[in-house]
Amino acid sequence: KVAKPTKVPTERLVLMPLRVGEEDKTLEGAMETALVQGLQQNYVVFSGEQVAQKAREIFLKESRNTAKKECDETRCMQGIAEAFQAELIATTNVTKRDGGYFLALSIRNIFDNKVVYSNSVACKGCDTFQVVDKLKELSSQ
Repeated sequence: KVAKPTKVPTERLVLMPLRVGEEDKTLEGAMETALVQGLQQNYVVFSGEQVAQKAREIFLKESRNTAKKECDETRCMQGIAEAFQAELIATTNVTKRDGGYFLALSIRNIFDNKVVYSNSVACKGCDTFQVVDKLKELSSQ
């Protein structure tokens, strides 16, 4: 049996730290891993502590450089993307509501501000195990 050649992902993508509710913070690692598993099918993925640390560093530096306290989000995201030599930034929201979850994933090219992929799913009556599976599904499109 000959293995089919698989397309090796070359496009680099930075997965920003997940936006999750306080009650799901302990599951953030599992959720992020599920997203990375799906995204790795199409991208070279940078995630986790290295991204969180770089994001903090850039937001802090930007807020010092400007008169206003907040960093311009686009400029900060570009700085984060550049740090990993990537053009794509993925953001994920996991929101718990009324006995279910809303999951949203958005990937955009930070330099031309075009959305590459955007999708959200409602997961009515889901538990956290199902949420992890749904995130993997959502990110492997």
